[in-house]
Amino acid sequence: MIKELELLVRLQSLDMLILKKEEHRGGVTSAIKSATKEVEEKKRALAEAEERVRSLEKDRRDKERTMDDLAQKITDRKGKLFQVKDNKEYTAMLKEIETCKEEIDRHEEEVIILFDEISEAQSELAKAKEALQEAEGHLATAQKEGEKEQQRLEKELEEVRKERENIAKQIPPRFMRMYQRIVKSKNGLAVVRAEAGACRGCNMELPPQLFVEVKKGEEVLQCPFCQRILYYWEEPKPEEEEEE
Repeated sequence: MIKELELLVRLQSLDMLILKKEEHRGGVTSAIKSATKEVEEKKRALAEAEERVRSLEKDRRDKERTMDDLAQKITDRKGKLFQVKDNKEYTAMLKEIETCKEEIDRHEEEVIILFDEISEAQSELAKAKEALQEAEGHLATAQKEGEKEQQRLEKELEEVRKERENIAKQIPPRFMRMYQRIVKSKNGLAVVRAEAGACRGCNMELPPQLFVEVKKGEEVLQCPFCQRILYYWEEPKPEEEEEE
């Protein structure tokens, strides 16, 4: 295989490696973003759970205050019963006392229900706090591991890019222009293997004579269908086991 073709094959390999590492780096960033989003969701859930508990506690306090007011009203009315001389007014006051007692009973039942709801809401609040702590732990881990992985990838990318730059300098300008043009039009894949008489870029069968020339590797040739640069590499056959 001529040097120019070897360099183009190596350049394509390095570009694919760079792309793979950049995608990996993007995946690390995505993992951190996902963990951050999870923390924000758990914070919102916690805030909602806290607001639920506060609201229920307020309802309970309001009803208890109302019950206290009604109890005080009953006490006041009972104290005035002996001062009332008119039977109609006396009967009305007794009715008012009875109504207050009914209201107190109703509020007591509602408070009992509220205690159950508060207990359930507090349980949900505890779960929300635990879920947030867990999410924050995931985020801390993702950030710590992500930072280490980012540093490793950056170092590797720097080394690969340096090698790519060195390879690119050795490729004649006309072939470099050809490579760049194909990379742009073929989604990053400009150099492909020819195998079993076909181009592995577009999987079209190559003209027999072209495949013969590609196998020789004496010039830079392109697929007549997809225009990608072709190279031939035959995998070494495993050595036959020696007979004992």
